[in-house]
Amino acid sequence: MRLIPWVCVLGLGLSGGSQAADIKCYVELANGQRVVLSGTTADASPVAVQDKFQRKGYEVDGVIQPVVKVLECLDMGDRFKSKEAQQQDAIQLR
Repeated sequence: MRLIPWVCVLGLGLSGGSQAADIKCYVELANGQRVVLSGTTADASPVAVQDKFQRKGYEVDGVIQPVVKVLECLDMGDRFKSKEAQQQDAIQLR
């Protein structure tokens, strides 16, 4: 009788599923402010990411400001293309 190592069995179960992606987006809020929001999504397609971040909000002075426009999205470790987004990403606390 031959035993299969648990690592092989567990690896097979994990390889078939989709992995979550850490995404950050530069967005415009209802009050006109632009901020960087981040989140994890199982579906990293552009439409799914846009939809996820469109439903988010950001607290400004005790009021939740809804996202009105998603300007740019990318993987967490990547650098934004627009200069404004790069600057906001560098100074914004998270």
